[in-house]
Amino acid sequence: NCAEGYVPCGTGPCCHAATERCGDGTCHPRDEGGDGGDAGGTGSALLDAVQAAEYRTWARPPGAYEMPLTPARSPHGDFVDIYINDVVAQALAAETGTLTAWPEGSIIVKDGWGDAEGTDLRFLAIMEKRANGWYWEEFVGDLAEPEFSGVPDVCVDCHVSGEDFVRAFGLP
Repeated sequence: NCAEGYVPCGTGPCCHAATERCGDGTCHPRDEGGDGGDAGGTGSALLDAVQAAEYRTWARPPGAYEMPLTPARSPHGDFVDIYINDVVAQALAAETGTLTAWPEGSIIVKDGWGDAEGTDLRFLAIMEKRANGWYWEEFVGDLAEPEFSGVPDVCVDCHVSGEDFVRAFGLP
C-alpha cells in the first residue's frame, strides 16, 4: 500500500528498462505529467523556510560532498555545495543497515555554482521528505520562482537511482 500520489514500483515513471530497482515493491511518485504537479506547498514557502533557517550553516553530507564547492558533472552546476538538516544528520548517525528510507522532515539543499569561488549561483535545488514522499523545488537564476516543484518527472527520473531518491550519499 502506497501513500497518496505514489504507486508500487512497476507502475510509476521510474519503471523503465534502465531501472534496476523495478519490482522491488517500493513506492514511487505517480507520473502526473508535465512538472509532476504540486505536492501541497507553494513554490516560495520552502525556499523561504530554508533561507530563514540559514541552510548554509547546516551540516554537509559525508563523502565526496563534505568539502565546499565540489567539482561536479551534473545538471546542477559546475561546482556544488550540499547541505543537510538535523533530521538527515541524525539519520546518518543511525546504525548501519537500520534505515531503508530517509525520515519525514529530511531536507537536502544543493547550491549549483558556475565558478570555483562560489560567487556565481546558478541553481538551487531543495528536496524535502514529506508524509507522502519526496517534494522537490528547483530554482534557476534569480530564485524568484521555481523552475520545477512538486514531484517533477525531471527530478524523479534521475533520483530514482539513489537510495530513497538521494543520489549524493547513501543511507547508513
